[in-house]
Amino acid sequence: MIAQVAFFIILTFATYLFSKNAGKIRRNILLGRYTNRSDNPALRLKT
Repeated sequence: MIAQVAFFIILTFATYLFSKNAGKIRRNILLGRYTNRSDNPALRLKT
């Protein structure tokens, strides 16, 4: 009985840490925004 409770507590804590870190990774990925680079191709190729 005690082992099952300890397992459940550890599992809950591990799930919390995983979801917290996954949220951080998702936020960092979403920081990159799409930029329209097709506005002036001749000027872009010249540099």
